[in-house]
Formats: sequence, C-alpha cells, structure tokens
Amino acid sequence: MDEKKPFEIEFEGAKIRCETAEEVVRVLKLMKEAEIHPDAQSWKTYEFDNLLARLQDQPRRLLAFMIECGVRPIKDSELREALGLRDNKALAGVLSGISKVAQAMNIDPRRIYRFALDYKEGKPNRSYQLTPAFHAAVKLIDWPKAEDMESSDEGDGTTRAEKW
Repeated sequence: MDEKKPFEIEFEGAKIRCETAEEVVRVLKLMKEAEIHPDAQSWKTYEFDNLLARLQDQPRRLLAFMIECGVRPIKDSELREALGLRDNKALAGVLSGISKVAQAMNIDPRRIYRFALDYKEGKPNRSYQLTPAFHAAVKLIDWPKAEDMESSDEGDGTTRAEKW
C-alpha cells in the first residue's frame, strides 16, 4: 500500500504525509496546540548548571533573591532595593544579562521569569516572577548555595564559567 501523498510536513524528525492542503492546515493547528509554552518547559540539570555558570554576579544575586521570594510576583522596587540598584535602567541591565546568556544558550528567557506591566493611577507597575518550572529546578538541585553566590572572579583573573 504505497500511497503517494502530495504534502509532507517534518516535525521533530518525523515526516507527516497529507493528502490535501486542508489536512495540512488541520495537522499544523494540532501541532501548534500541542506546543508547550516556554515557562512550562522543564529544565535539564546541564542547562541549569550552564546557565548559572555563565551568569555574572548581579544576575545570580537577582535570581537568588527571586528564589527566596518564591513564585509570587515581585515589584521592581523590591528587586532594586535587594540589589542596591538606583533605577529601573540598572535593573533592566541585570535582567538583560540573564536574557542574553539564556539566548546565547538557545534557552528562551521566558523559561526563567515572567514580566508583567500594568498601570495604576497612570503610573506603571512592573513585576517579575520566576516560572514554576525554573523554581522547581532550583528546589531540585538546592540552589543557591553559599559558594554559588561568591564573586565570579576566582582571584586569578578567570571566571567560574571559564573554569567549568
């Protein structure tokens, strides 16, 4: 039964053959519905370890503070106070450090934290929250440990990431 189907879709290494364009559309919709949102994707230990090894001090401290807060939304003012940052521009730099490292590792930053912005009386309210999957990974490996929070400069001019 070597039936020739004119449409072919590749998905995660498998080939799906369809007879009509309508069937292709239906299959693509089903595949889209089955996608897992980035903040629900579980973490592999090596991903987590590599991410932490590559982060600078401030981004690591920010994540450690967020972990202490649990999965509740944290106001930007709380994060700035915890890190001793002057303004949201400085906070954006720290958050950008996390995002850039994640993206360099082909990790969607939305797997780490969520951002929400709303307005109250015309003023912006920004909050950040660890994703449940990231929080679960943290609890699994019992991070942060004291040695993880030490400066990334190992005293000989190399960073912890370079030594790993």
